[in-house]
Amino acid sequence: MRKQAGVVLLHESLSGHRAEYLRLFRSLIEDAGGTVEQRGLRFYDLMTRKTLFSTMFEEHPLRFGLIALGRTLMGRRSVTLVFRLAEAAHGRSLRMRAKRWLLRMMTRAPGISSVSILPIALDPDFGKVINAWIYDPQLWDEPDTALPPPDQAMLDQAAGRRIVCALGQLNSDKGFDHFCDLWLDSEAIRQRFLFVAAGRVGPGNADRAQAFAHAGGLLRDGFASDEALRGYYNGAHLIWCYYAPGYNQASGIFGRSAQFGRQPLVRAGSYLEGLAQHLGVPALHLEGNAPADTRVLIECEPMEFSGIDRTRLRETSLRQLSKALGLDLH
Repeated sequence: MRKQAGVVLLHESLSGHRAEYLRLFRSLIEDAGGTVEQRGLRFYDLMTRKTLFSTMFEEHPLRFGLIALGRTLMGRRSVTLVFRLAEAAHGRSLRMRAKRWLLRMMTRAPGISSVSILPIALDPDFGKVINAWIYDPQLWDEPDTALPPPDQAMLDQAAGRRIVCALGQLNSDKGFDHFCDLWLDSEAIRQRFLFVAAGRVGPGNADRAQAFAHAGGLLRDGFASDEALRGYYNGAHLIWCYYAPGYNQASGIFGRSAQFGRQPLVRAGSYLEGLAQHLGVPALHLEGNAPADTRVLIECEPMEFSGIDRTRLRETSLRQLSKALGLDLH
């Protein structure tokens, strides 16, 4: 496979899981003999001979699209990961129609790879806006090393109850309001479970978070390191992956739960429900109706499973990325 002069690894921020993605992709590219320049997108990238690799199309959609389309006229390679596929495939607003049109133009142009981090089979309309896909890297990036011990204070507070963890950003997109409501509205849940929320509380969720904590939920408001998060996974029986309908996309939290063999809670009808079925992950499905979801939780017996075959997912993903980048990734 022909090696390029180098790769410009593009990002405009380090929010969410971006820093982890960047470390992974940089390592993969350098291990394959490529060179990496890491920075934000610039208009002069139209002329660079290096391959452009955007780690999130939604950070700079119009700029990246126009630059990539211009570069294809010069035979230059451009690659981007597309995160918010539901809005691109189905959105009705003028902005979403424009995004859909731009992605369709890109998928038809030679030298541009628009890459989903969800399997294309989850939605027949995905193929209209992307031309390649990989598994979310957080389904296959973890080495086979033991998880750190769980937080002892969390285990002490649980006192034998099962632990449900909501991790990362704690906001309405991530279903934090429903998480708190289930805890606040049901004495039966509080008797059987300990709900743990570890991450930064969103600005509009502070009051609900405080009510959650006052009712006996364990709240750790603030940045949680990778090591701390791994400890929460180790101590949890269930991982909260129930996200709002407007946040219907891949999830690193789901990916980690699947890798570590922790049962996820997902929204019925979401792409994560379809992904769980695709991977054979025994997810619990919540409807967003508090009485029904309370019954699901109370009646459930959290299922232990050995985790997914990350080697197969990694190999599948690297084959697609190798083709897109023109490097033999391994």
